[in-house]
Parts: sequence; structure tokens; C-alpha cells
Amino acid sequence: MEATHRRHILAYTSLGHFVNDGNNFFVPVIAAILTAQRGFSASEIVALFAVFYTSISLTSPYVGRLADVTGQPELLLSVGTALMGGGLVGFYFVIASLSGFSALVVTLASSFLMGFGGAFYHPLGATILQKNWGPEGLGMALGINGAMGSLGRALYPVVYYFAALSLVTGSYLLGFAAISFISAIVILEATRYLRERSAPATPTTPGAAREALTRGVVILTILTLVRFMATQGIIAWLPTYMVVAHTIPEVSLLGLYVTIIYAGGIFGQPLFGYLTRNFDGRMLFGASTAATMVAALGYLDTSGIVADVMLFLLGFFAFSAFPMLMTLSKGYVNERSSSLANSLIFGLGNGAGNTLGPLLVGLFATGSYTNLTLGFYGMMVLGIASAASMALLPPAGHGAKAPLFH
Repeated sequence: MEATHRRHILAYTSLGHFVNDGNNFFVPVIAAILTAQRGFSASEIVALFAVFYTSISLTSPYVGRLADVTGQPELLLSVGTALMGGGLVGFYFVIASLSGFSALVVTLASSFLMGFGGAFYHPLGATILQKNWGPEGLGMALGINGAMGSLGRALYPVVYYFAALSLVTGSYLLGFAAISFISAIVILEATRYLRERSAPATPTTPGAAREALTRGVVILTILTLVRFMATQGIIAWLPTYMVVAHTIPEVSLLGLYVTIIYAGGIFGQPLFGYLTRNFDGRMLFGASTAATMVAALGYLDTSGIVADVMLFLLGFFAFSAFPMLMTLSKGYVNERSSSLANSLIFGLGNGAGNTLGPLLVGLFATGSYTNLTLGFYGMMVLGIASAASMALLPPAGHGAKAPLFH
């Protein structure tokens, strides 16, 4: 494929990643806002996280399968981006005008829309990049693409900070929703030439779907689940921890502190994507998981500028997973089942981990928010266990692509 076409592909998938992760990782900030401004209880915030992350994990395999069957991951990418915009509109009404039971219902419905829309990007964006880059350039392309996702995570809280100072309560969410809708249209138009030149999709058989269930994919999915259970269990509750533990002087500064975390991934993803060219992805993935837990412990046990550095390192290592996982994934599955395999690893593994982690930490917090620290320590133990278990993952190759079920 021509270099120009590759640059176009990298550009529009990076836009999708920017908006997707900006929206997804803004949800914990929305949860903190609901706690501080609307008086949501810990159990209601747990329900928000449960619906959001469960909808990602349960719908992601369906999205991946649909992309493999239709052969149109580019079209589906724009659909997912638009769905997230709809979820943000719902959150706006909760913050701006709703209360009581109706506020909770709309919150949970918006959480589902955000989660379902968020299930589209990672498996589909990775599939598009995997099909258009060879082994030498794939890791770096995934890293650059992932960095744009991290940039979205970092910028959305900053935009929230300045918007919250000048706009009517919650109206900034309508601005974020508009970004989602406009981006969906841009992606749809930018990928038109790819859809027009694509061969008609060939219906896949049940056997083709089973090809995604290889030994490598299954083990990597499980280890991914444990990693994200640990990392998101901590990160999802950190904004609330900052508010209730008074580690920040005022709520309006919350976005800036969250940005410190997310900014780390802007630098971590390209670096780890580049390192996959020369180092075993299994070793890199395990090392980054362990380093994430060390950074989290450092944040809890320090203060001032040192704590801020720990927050940055937490994001640097925690949000480095995408290029490593998707590079590993390509070595464990055949191309015709790549979207389903990606959705199992990054959708089911990541999504289920993102669901269970905040839920487990939330169980500690239901009695009192002061118990969040105990939940964080539990997640650190899980993270170290996940890092050590990377030794169970087979090397990429023909044997690792053999389906477990025939």
C-alpha cells in the first residue's frame, strides 16, 4: 500500500482513538462530578461503573464478529463514535436538570451508550492497522495511534477544567458530544474510498469464529483481564479519592490532576510500540504492569511534587498496553478472525477487567470512602500476579495460532 494511504489510515484511526479514549476515560471524572455536585452515593457510582464497563466487555465480541462478517470495520468505527456522543448528551441532562430516580435511570442509560460506543474502537482500529502494516512498522503505528488516545484522555479533563469555570453547569458535555458527532462524520467520509475499494464481505462460518479462540488469544485475554482489573480498579476511583481525601485543594482542579495521569500515556505508548520491534512483547507487557503497581503505591505513600511524578508514571505505564497487546494479538490469530480476536483481548479482557476492578474497589468504599486505600492495595497485589503470569503466554507463531476447539 502507498505511504500516503497509510498516513491517511493512521490519521483517521488516530482521530477515532483520540475521541474514544477522551470520552471513555472522562467517565471517572463524570462520576466524581456526580458525587460532588449531585450527591450520588458510592453504590450509585458503583452502578455507573458496572453498567459502563460491562457494556464494553459484553458487546465488544459482537462488534468484532460483526466487523469480520461485514468486512467494514471503518464504517462501524464511525457508528461507535456517534453512540458515545449520545451518551454524553444524556450525562448533560443528569448534571444540568435531573434529580432523584430519573437522574439515576438516565445516568445508567448514558453509561450503557458510552460503553457500547466505546466497544467499537480498539478491536476495529487495531484490525485496520494490522491489515495495513507489516511486522516492522506495526508496533510503531500502534504506538502513535495509541498516543493519540492518550492525548484525548489528557486533553478532555483540561478542557473540562476551563469550560467548568465559564460555562453553565454541565453544558461543556454538549461540546464534547458535538466533537464525537463531528468526528463520526469525518471518519465516515475519510474512509469512503476504503469502503468503495473493499471486496464484498464473504460470510464467515462458525469454524472461522472458532479460529479466534487460540491458546495465545485465550491466555492473553485472561492476563489482560487481570491487568486491567488492577489498573482500572485504581484509576477509576482516583478522582473520587482525590476529592474525598482532600488531596486536591478544590474540585475544579480535578481535571488537571487527572490530566497528569493520562498525559503519561502520550509518551509511554509510542515508546513501548517502538520497543516491540526489538524486545519480546510478553516481557514488555509484564514489566509495564509491575511498574504501574509500583507507581500507584508511590502515589499513595508520597505527597507534593513526588506524588505528581508518581501520577505521571502511573499513566505512563498503565496506558502503554494497546500497542503491545495488538502486536501480540497478530501473532496468535489468522487475519480473517482478527477483529473478533482483538475484541476478545482488548474488549472482553480489558472491558471485563475495567468492570470488575472498580466494582471490587467499590465494595471497600460502600462502607466509607476512607476505605478506598485498602481496595487500592488489593488491586496492586492482583497487578503483580498478572505481571508474573506472563511466563504462561506462548511465543507467537504457528503453534500459538492453532484453535483450541475444532
